[in-house]
Parts: sequence; C-alpha cells; structure tokens
Amino acid sequence: MRPVVDATVRSRGLGETCADVQAAAGDLRRFVRAAASRRTDLDRPERAALARTRAALESLIREIDELHLPGLGADAFASLSEASVDAMLAKLMGESVETVGPGTDVEVELEDLVLPSLAEAADAVGAPPEPPVREPVPVDRLLQTLLDEVGAPVSLQGEACTLPIATLVNMLAGSLQSGSLHLRRVDEHMRFVFEDGRIVATWTDHAPPSQRLGAILVAQGALTQERCDELLASARARGAAFGAVALGAGAIDPDQLADALRAQVQARFDRVFDDPHVAYAFRASREDAGAYRLDVDARQMVFESARRSDERSDLRG
Repeated sequence: MRPVVDATVRSRGLGETCADVQAAAGDLRRFVRAAASRRTDLDRPERAALARTRAALESLIREIDELHLPGLGADAFASLSEASVDAMLAKLMGESVETVGPGTDVEVELEDLVLPSLAEAADAVGAPPEPPVREPVPVDRLLQTLLDEVGAPVSLQGEACTLPIATLVNMLAGSLQSGSLHLRRVDEHMRFVFEDGRIVATWTDHAPPSQRLGAILVAQGALTQERCDELLASARARGAAFGAVALGAGAIDPDQLADALRAQVQARFDRVFDDPHVAYAFRASREDAGAYRLDVDARQMVFESARRSDERSDLRG
C-alpha cells in the first residue's frame, strides 16, 4: 500500500493531496457533530470507529511534527489566524492593530480550554445562585480589566467605539476564524467560541435569570415551570448540567435543546450589540466547545440583532 501512496503524492503533488485530506476532515467533522447530538446512545462499532479515527489522526500529527519544519508547531493554527485577522483589520481601519507578533509563542494551557469556571458550571445547570454584588467596571478600565481576566496573549484587542462588535464578528466569521472572542461590559464578562467562523459555544459570568436555559425552555413551551423546577432540583442534587438531565429524563428532545441554546446565544449577543461600552479581546486557538456543541451562523446572528435593534428603535420613535 505504501508504494501506491508514495506514487500518488509524487504524481499529484503534496498540496493537492493535503487538500483532499482537508476536505475529508470537513466531512468527518460533520459526522462527529452528528454523533455528538446522540452521544449517549452510540453503539459499540460506532465508538470503536471514532477511537480508530482518533488514533489515526494522532499518529499522522506525530509524523508531521517529526518533520521538524518551521511553522508546524502547536501554535500553527493561531499564527495563521492572527495573520489573517490582522490584515483584515489593517485594511478596514487603515491603521496598525495590536497583535501578538509573528515570532511570539502563544501558550495554550489545556485547563484554560476545557475546564469551566464555577460560574460557567453553575450556568450550565440553568439557575445558579444570584451572583455576588460587585462594583461596575469603569468605562475607561474595560479593556485593561478584560485583558487581566483573559490572562493570556490575545490576537486582537480594542473597544467597540473604535471597531463595532458587529463588524468584528462579521470579520471573524468571514475569515473562518477559530478561537475565543471575549467581551467585557461594565457588569459582565462574556465569551463566544468560534470554530471555522461559526459559533460553537458561549459563556457568561452574569446571565440574566430570563436567559438561563431552563427559563428559555419554559418560554418556548418545551417545559412547564413545574417540570423545569423538578429537573433543576434533580440537576443540583446530581451536580449535573440542566440540559443533560432534561434530555436524560425525556423531558425535552435534542432539537428543543438546540433551539433553546441558539436562543440563548442570540440573547447574549443582543446585549452587546446595543451596548456602546464594550471591550473585546480575541484569542486565536482551537478550543473545546464543552458538552453542548452549537453550530450558529455568526453573520446571521449579527443580522438578527440588527433587526431587533431597529424594531426597538421604531417602538421608541
């Protein structure tokens, strides 16, 4: 088999062969996302197939790393992403943009990407205790506060008064970026996780009660308030995520959960869309989306927020 593969690479070229691999990876990603929606009932052959695929990919990555070629390190994705975002912003704004330099090593710690904070874990349950009262961050300290909270090198940073958040999100989506967009309001730190330009997860440390998952499911008619309270009590007793408990109990189906999560993403972005005082920091990386992987069109999300904003303006007028 090896001589056939070697001949193929020589005759077609490494670039074309790698393009085929990238296309196959895209197909595989779609299958994996479909498997994630029913992760609890994957049968043994399916789990074995995923395990074999992971082993094959890890082996291929090791072989590529053993070439010891420049630009193939662990931060290769981040470096490429930073360059493309930097070029887009420089063209758009006609000025230089603060970025991580091309020779800078961007360290991405596993625990930073996978483990949620206590606030994130509580929010996943659907109704954490009321957040402690805290002093609002002064508007002129938003960016520095955000950078301190992120605590790691970022690719882009700035404020909405210079670059509107809607424009930034459209750019990240259009250039198929992967990474975390951190947003800081005076009373909230929010994060949107991008993968190839689409939003796959969100997090906030100060979610309004009406925008928690259980409340959204009740508002959408998927649950009664009584049933929601029962599931919430069960989730708290088990230390499990509200969505997982609701799914396991058969109280909602995967489509209802996906609809509620998409509504939650939209509601969160609505809050920053209309807020003139927002700082941003984008960290280019490949990150774990957590238990509930979303697939949200970021540009459509921006369009919907703009439509809602226009409606509110019409009502005020």
